Amino acid sequence: MKAWILMPALIVLGGCTHTESLGPDWGNSTALNRDAQVLNPGAGKGPQPPHTMDGIKADQAVEEYHSEKADADDERLIRDVSE
Repeated sequence: MKAWILMPALIVLGGCTHTESLGPDWGNSTALNRDAQVLNPGAGKGPQPPHTMDGIKADQAVEEYHSEKADADDERLIRDVSE
């Protein structure tokens, strides 16, 4: 009966004897894939002026945003969501 308990324990602990370390190039493929997806690696590294917007134009944009009214039919929207 003790053999049935001892055998699974030995099999599980047998995996702990693996001492080989990872190769020196482990993870390079992930880093290369990430770097290949970057369009402009030097973006944002140089001195650049901050992106600004004219105060009058910004105020007009905010006023338009706040003054717009919804044109959608509320009944139709509720009916479409509930279906």
